[in-house]
Amino acid sequence: MLGYQAELWPTLAPGINPGASAQGRATSAPQELTLIVEDHADVAAALAALLEDSGRQVRIAADADEAAAVLGSGLEFGAVIADFGLPGTRSGLDVLALASHKLPRPILVLISGDCSPELAVRARHSGLSLLNKPLRADELLAVLGP
Repeated sequence: MLGYQAELWPTLAPGINPGASAQGRATSAPQELTLIVEDHADVAAALAALLEDSGRQVRIAADADEAAAVLGSGLEFGAVIADFGLPGTRSGLDVLALASHKLPRPILVLISGDCSPELAVRARHSGLSLLNKPLRADELLAVLGP
């Protein structure tokens, strides 16, 4: 890989409530199914390990086309985490828009290594949570809820 590094910081920061839900959406229950859409295998694996350790089941898709197929499979995901920059012509925003139409009240999280003000506005207007890479485990778990 060309200098890409995956980091997850597993400590809880003071004042972070891991039970908080994202903007009134459904909160995660134990064994809830989460879709991770990430084209960097090391980042996807690290996210999957974190979420599995917190009691979630995980499916991984490497691009928007694979994510669309998984979302169309009939599985009910409680949360979808998508990287903004994906290979191909569709972005993580496109994946999350599809998920919002196919799933009942999912928690939708957009992740990016470049959280520009424009991207933050687009995410906010779409009702998405936006997290900057490198991801902090406590922030991600707080967005997903218990």
